Amino acid sequence: MKKKVIAMIIIIIIAIGISGIFIIPRILENPPWREDFFNPEGRYDSDRLDYMDVIFNNESDIYTVNGAWSSTISCPWVRSHLGFDFALINNSKVLAAAPGQVSAIHLMDWGTETDNRYMVGVSIRFNQTVYVNYGFEPWTTNINDHEHQQKWINISVGDWVELGQEIGRFLQIGPGAHIHFDVIENDVRTRLDRYYSPAAYNRMIGLVHMWHPEWPYLCYDENTPLDYVNTTFNSKLSINNVTRVYSNTTDCPWGSVHLGFDFYFNNSQSIYNAAPGLVKSIEVIDRGVGPDQYAINITVQFNNKTQCEYIFELWSSDINDVNTQLSNIFISEGQWIMLGWGIAKFHQVSPSSHIHFAIRENGKYPPLINYFSTMASKIMLNLTQKYNPTWNYWCYIG
Repeated sequence: MKKKVIAMIIIIIIAIGISGIFIIPRILENPPWREDFFNPEGRYDSDRLDYMDVIFNNESDIYTVNGAWSSTISCPWVRSHLGFDFALINNSKVLAAAPGQVSAIHLMDWGTETDNRYMVGVSIRFNQTVYVNYGFEPWTTNINDHEHQQKWINISVGDWVELGQEIGRFLQIGPGAHIHFDVIENDVRTRLDRYYSPAAYNRMIGLVHMWHPEWPYLCYDENTPLDYVNTTFNSKLSINNVTRVYSNTTDCPWGSVHLGFDFYFNNSQSIYNAAPGLVKSIEVIDRGVGPDQYAINITVQFNNKTQCEYIFELWSSDINDVNTQLSNIFISEGQWIMLGWGIAKFHQVSPSSHIHFAIRENGKYPPLINYFSTMASKIMLNLTQKYNPTWNYWCYIG
């Protein structure tokens, strides 16, 4: 009998020890005595946020999109922005993108020197490390508007919020009114595409494309490739000829290497920025003699290895033509310019006047087709074949 009791005690001790191997580390990781210990108590799946939804009810509630998420200035809107700004119309519903507990509601006053003085910040905790944040920015300096927005927040600190629940209404006052939305994980504002469900991601990228069909991504970081270069023109009617396209081989219709694309713009036509970046230089080229003596080179740097070059081949030996073209360039050295910005109007001196466009990466001129978006590439081929129906490509690669 005693032996049975002893054996039973030994088994119990071993079982407790084995259980401790698995349970104790979890307790130490999230001990209930910690002040920041968080336990949803089975209200929802809190292991991983990979089912986040959108915060708006209908796409028609959004009146514009000016930028998405980016940890780098090498993005279409050329500034870092660690969130997404939802420009909601007045009285729009704001929905919880994820379940959780309301951890804080901040009433913010940024002082008298800003037009966006008063804000309300709502933070909802999803799990031990993830917070989902909503910054209500009515764009106002009026304290009454601030109080109005506060009254339209219909949750309180400590409340548990369900996915898709209405957490408030948005008060739109000024022209920049929006909700700044972000996710913080382990104290870092993290790219949003990590958290959206597939359906929600499709709605988000669809929303972006409603306003900017040329932007390929929802989130941009230092590793995002430049594969969304756009055309330099708004309409093919701006172009009067195509004589040479990109070629790194002599096996092409004109029989010589040509590491760019020549755009023969009509006079006074607008020229648009094909890729975002920093205006590194605007330089006058003086070849000394000849009908093509003068040109102007604009270099826009996308990142530390890639830049776009716009060479205005004026086909002129008259310095006055240079000055005329310079006066019709609307950007300056050191300026950050967005994708699609108007950068100049073209001064056409002769039928030979054109803009030579090229992309330089690590000192070389790779095929342009590597960088252009699918949509822009189709437009470039269509433009090429408008003037050269027998050409099969707009980039000839050897």
